[in-house]
Amino acid sequence: MVSTTSVVPTRDEVAQSISDWGNSFGNGSRNDDPFKSALPVVIVEQFSVEKVETKHNRGSARLTVDSRVSIAHGAVQTKRRHEKIRWELRRTETGWEATPPADRLYLSQDAAVKNFTAQLAQLAASDGALQHNEAVLQQEAQLAGLLNALLQKK
Repeated sequence: MVSTTSVVPTRDEVAQSISDWGNSFGNGSRNDDPFKSALPVVIVEQFSVEKVETKHNRGSARLTVDSRVSIAHGAVQTKRRHEKIRWELRRTETGWEATPPADRLYLSQDAAVKNFTAQLAQLAASDGALQHNEAVLQQEAQLAGLLNALLQKK
């Protein structure tokens, strides 16, 4: 939900809403395996809202997103990207709602590091890890590699 004091949300209000969404989505996906996601997962380093357009009860926010780590088809990709995307805006009885594009998942880098670290710790403490289960060890290696890519200096 976009918190706004005006009829039309500002760029800053939309940016704050998207930032809050990215962090709460990350907290909600704590147990999801990013390598099994049906959609590509883009780890967002930073983003900015370039323009907000509305007409009646609908609109859009145009964003630029900077990332250098993504996950697609079970593999980590480390390539710096600068992409322009569009989030849909819709006015409801309680305010404006921002909806992300449906073709990929966006996760803030801070939320990603927290979630993947927690997943790795949980796996390391599991019975499968203690018994050297091959699947668990493989998943630990994938998460460790992903965290390594996320934590490398820019």
